[in-house]
Amino acid sequence: MRILYFHQHFSTPNGCSGIRSYEMARRAIHHGHKVTMVCGSYSGGDTGLTSKFVNGKRSGNVDGIDIIEFDLAYSNADGLFKRTVIFAKFALKSIALVFMQN
Repeated sequence: MRILYFHQHFSTPNGCSGIRSYEMARRAIHHGHKVTMVCGSYSGGDTGLTSKFVNGKRSGNVDGIDIIEFDLAYSNADGLFKRTVIFAKFALKSIALVFMQN
């Protein structure tokens, strides 16, 4: 099964954030599924991707997880309005991505 997993604040164990989504994706892969993680750039997270953003996103494979990271920097220190705008952009970009996936 192909799983398209959305988690705005995804991180690998190298980040300073929760890794529930990382662990769930790894378990799904272990059971034979293909997982694509769609996320934003969270100040406390580490997606494992190091390439430059091109057209507002970058992608790659980390520990068997295909990752698509949007260039939407987010921090808990941001004000409510800025966080709301970033979330709305993440939602809209994610919806557009769904229709572009095979």
